[in-house]
Amino acid sequence: MIHRTLKGLLTLAALATSSMAGAVSSYCTGIYAAQSTGALAYFNPVDNSFQAISTSGVTSPNALALNTKDGTLFYANQSSRQIYKFDRQTKQSTLLYTSQYQEIGGTFGANGIYYMLGPDGYLDRYDPSSNTYGYTAFTGATLNSTTNGDITVSPTGQAYAVLDRKLADGTVEATLYKLDLSSAVLSSPVRLTYNGANFVPANGGVNGLAVDPVTGTFYISTTDTTKPGIYSVNTSTGTLTLKTSAISNVVDLATCPEVPDTPAISKGFSPTAATALPATTTLTLTIGNTNKAEYYTYAAFTDTMPAGMTVDSFTTTCPAGKVTGTSTSLTLAANTALPVDGCTITARVRVTATGVYTNTVAAGDAQTSVGNNVAASATFTVSPPSLSLTKTLTGSLAVGSTATYTLAVTNAASSVATMGTLSVVDQLPAGVGISGLSGQSRGTSNGVSWTCTYPDESGAYQPSGQPVTCTGTGTLATGATSTFTLPVIVAPDAASSVTNFAAVGGGGDPYNSGVAPTPGSACTNMHCASSTNAVTAAPTAPATCATGATTNLLSGGTLSGFQDNDTAAATTTVPLAVNAGAYTKGVGAGGAFIVDMDWAFNNGVGTSSNVATLTLYVNGTAYAQLATTSGYNGLATITASNGATVSTTSLNRNRYAQNAPNSYALLKSFVTLPASVTGVSSVEVRYQPNAGGTSGQSDDFAYIIRALNGCNPGTDVQVTKVGPASIVAGGTVTYTITLKNAGVLAASNVKLTDTLPAGVTFVSASPAATSTNGTLTWPPVATLAVNATASYTVVVTAPSSAAIEGGVKSFTNTAQFTSDTPDTNAGNNAAQAQTNTVYVKLSKLVRNVSRGGMFALAADGKPGETLEYCISAQNLGGGDARGLTLRDAVPANTAALLDGYGAGLGVLYVTGGVAAGSGTPTGTALTSSSADTDSASLSSAGMNVGPTTLAAGAQAAVCFRASIK
Repeated sequence: MIHRTLKGLLTLAALATSSMAGAVSSYCTGIYAAQSTGALAYFNPVDNSFQAISTSGVTSPNALALNTKDGTLFYANQSSRQIYKFDRQTKQSTLLYTSQYQEIGGTFGANGIYYMLGPDGYLDRYDPSSNTYGYTAFTGATLNSTTNGDITVSPTGQAYAVLDRKLADGTVEATLYKLDLSSAVLSSPVRLTYNGANFVPANGGVNGLAVDPVTGTFYISTTDTTKPGIYSVNTSTGTLTLKTSAISNVVDLATCPEVPDTPAISKGFSPTAATALPATTTLTLTIGNTNKAEYYTYAAFTDTMPAGMTVDSFTTTCPAGKVTGTSTSLTLAANTALPVDGCTITARVRVTATGVYTNTVAAGDAQTSVGNNVAASATFTVSPPSLSLTKTLTGSLAVGSTATYTLAVTNAASSVATMGTLSVVDQLPAGVGISGLSGQSRGTSNGVSWTCTYPDESGAYQPSGQPVTCTGTGTLATGATSTFTLPVIVAPDAASSVTNFAAVGGGGDPYNSGVAPTPGSACTNMHCASSTNAVTAAPTAPATCATGATTNLLSGGTLSGFQDNDTAAATTTVPLAVNAGAYTKGVGAGGAFIVDMDWAFNNGVGTSSNVATLTLYVNGTAYAQLATTSGYNGLATITASNGATVSTTSLNRNRYAQNAPNSYALLKSFVTLPASVTGVSSVEVRYQPNAGGTSGQSDDFAYIIRALNGCNPGTDVQVTKVGPASIVAGGTVTYTITLKNAGVLAASNVKLTDTLPAGVTFVSASPAATSTNGTLTWPPVATLAVNATASYTVVVTAPSSAAIEGGVKSFTNTAQFTSDTPDTNAGNNAAQAQTNTVYVKLSKLVRNVSRGGMFALAADGKPGETLEYCISAQNLGGGDARGLTLRDAVPANTAALLDGYGAGLGVLYVTGGVAAGSGTPTGTALTSSSADTDSASLSSAGMNVGPTTLAAGAQAAVCFRASIK
């Protein structure tokens, strides 16, 4: 073949010096070697071994190069000088052409050109895509005529050559050069040294050069008899570091300049969680390969299971025989060729306990020819029981009545079934009690049977409320809910709003070390629940009569009592008012009598006490009874009889703190007697110990009888008072006061008083009254019969003009009475009369019209000039001035102008009056004829206006004009 230089090849060659890109899907996935035996292998720099990829079909290989375009290995048969390409997948070689020279080194650039090192100092080039060939002589260095060596291209695009340089003194030494592939110029020589001495070739010298595209590490191979081996090279200093001397007849090395994709390792569990034990899942470990060719594991890669997880079995798509496993790990062997698209290891794994199992591959665990992996992990969860609690109230809370709390325990859907006993602690609020359930079953719900206990009445008083502990036996399945109920009774001392707290624990739920937390407002976890509800107070007895006055028929008011007699019955008579029997109606509907009372009980102290009763009798008939039950069950019931009703019926209470009525929480329960009771002659409270017929300690009682109200039709004395609507300053005011009994009973000792208003002066009263500090008092009327009246007269002097100017617009006189007989209508027991004051204040002004003068108290003028006179009137009182007439005489030496404001109009009415300093007034002109309808007239004698009305607070003026004679 005739060597020739191809411009196209030179252009392509120039590309070889450009920088390479970052990691890509590449064929550059290993460091390859050719052996004199004809074998091809890759080099593992971790264990420094050579792993054959082909052991036959290749003869005398050299000039080994890895094609960046298709991943084939190019080599030269040194014996025949034929150039071949080797397919790594099929393990077959294909002849390309026969060279004229015995090529000793080779590499591929990123441009796909095969560069070869000839032993005669030339850089040969072959383009597989066009099957063309060229060469260029090396320049920039003096080479030994029989140089050995190799060439390579780094991932940065820089080409390097290792050659035998001949020095001027004839010494030959191995030297690393930078190489321009387009021009074959050698530069930047770096002498290779080993153990501090120059590397002088002997019988072979350096025959291979490669750069790891992942790490950037340079390697040389040499079969030199004095120092054979594989060395790493410091390209800056030329220092060689021996990797291995067991080179197995390596005659060349090869890589290509692309940085390959790193191994992508992923893993996952399917399913990712379990809700039953023992639990199994499938772990899939994927060792990915996104490159275009296989890559190689440099070290064994082991995936160790988390503690508590074991491997039952596994399968793999990785190369046969390369995956091994134990009960706790899976291992991919070193020097495994990972195919394109990677491979998977699928294992069936098992756990026997709850927990979170994380299987992790740390970064760098997988060491490969394309780099190390990043971290990967997968999590398998077997959650322990996870309990939550809710509670709701059925019904409503009312003092003396019952309701039901429902508690629901749920095991989360993502958890395993419960293991062991469940525990619910319900802290009832103060004033809400539970009874009759201790040790009793609350039923079975979704596989869990519930039993509840609580401190009973034999224990200490529970001022903060009862703690109820409920135990659940059985298994609560995943996602299941078990419910049970707690019936309660609201005690009389319950607050207006109460909160019931509860908490759940146990069953294998690890929260709070497996026990129920303390219920209360501080616990906001899902293991706690609460229900806040309003409490309706016990109804209050009616206390007002629909008709007539309300009278408590109890003598001395409220009566309280306490019974703790264990052996004998006792009767307490309730004292009544002397005239109680005269009352026929009560405050209840339809006039029914109501006994307003409170009840309480105590089961006894220390020893379980017997049933007792407390009964209310009216007129010898039993109408209500409080009865307890035996033992410490905390229940008592109020029952009505013989046509009566009670407002509340149930009591529940733990032991009380003290044996005194005021220490008991008493229940309001008033008794409404039947309509047949039309009078009350006697009231009794009867206590019966050992009502069940058993001797011994009996339950105790406390009670309060607050009222038994009767309705008195009474009297209705009315007060009326009449006085003038208005009065002038200093005028005489006469008031008439009348008392009348409009009721159905005579009123006794009726005493009238009259409080005079400030500013008036008392003149007289009839009948005579005593005046003390402005209050008149008359002698009492001993008896004011039904429909009878009593009349009184009071005369006073109205406030003065000065007082009215000072702001007294009106004054009010109030009269009222008292009586020893209850009055049924307090709304008419007092009466008032209001009188408005009237005071008109006058002022007079004049002005000279002819001169355009202003109003003043005086004005002068000449004969023939016109003067204008105005009278201003201001009502300073609180009432209208009615019938007001204003007159003004025409001054001497003047003549009234009857047409002063127009033809026939001699008087001007000015609303708001006129003021000193003002000019021409504006108003309504009135006729001067005395016979017209405007009540104004003007004559030579004078002006007359009225009668008219001047409203309270109003001001007006009337004017006329006169000519000076």
